[in-house]
Amino acid sequence: MRGLAFSAAGRAGDCAYESESDVKLRYKILIGISAVAILVDQITKMWAKTLMTRPPIVVVENFFRFVYVENKGSAWGMFSDLPDAVRIPFFMLISVVAIVFIIYMFRRLDDRHRFAVISLSLIFGGAMGNFIDRVAYKSVIDFIDWHWYDAHWPTFNMADVFITMGVLLLLREMLFGSSDLSLLHPQNADSKRDAGRSPAGDD
Repeated sequence: MRGLAFSAAGRAGDCAYESESDVKLRYKILIGISAVAILVDQITKMWAKTLMTRPPIVVVENFFRFVYVENKGSAWGMFSDLPDAVRIPFFMLISVVAIVFIIYMFRRLDDRHRFAVISLSLIFGGAMGNFIDRVAYKSVIDFIDWHWYDAHWPTFNMADVFITMGVLLLLREMLFGSSDLSLLHPQNADSKRDAGRSPAGDD
């Protein structure tokens, strides 16, 4: 009876985190953040297209500039020399798999994972921004160029910025967070679940 009482109480405690309002709030956050990320990404790429017909805009000499680049591959232009018949479906498939995986992970979150909800929303918005490029242009528009004289970091875009922000927030949650995603504080998940258990089960 003790085991059944604890099991039932534990499930009830977990369900408390999954109220309808909590679920709706998470999806509102996902839609809101990802929509802003996609909008910012696409607007800045539209502006970047104006750089096609003029020289790069130098912000800091030998360090930071805006330049229009059509990236047919991934970072550092990897796989860009593949035949279009292989390259386009390959990157489309990778993008779709990544987006599906993000949605799958998002659906596994609950109210304890506030940082993770924001993180995955940023990553989802960034992934969708680059996916739109893949569909519309068969390549990704990049325009932010950090470099030290002739040594260039791969040119990137705002979608990449949002993805990076999301990954950093997710790492922060995994390393220092208080939810059960934390790698350094796994006892937090047990303590929160135990809080929902009734001591009446010992009788």
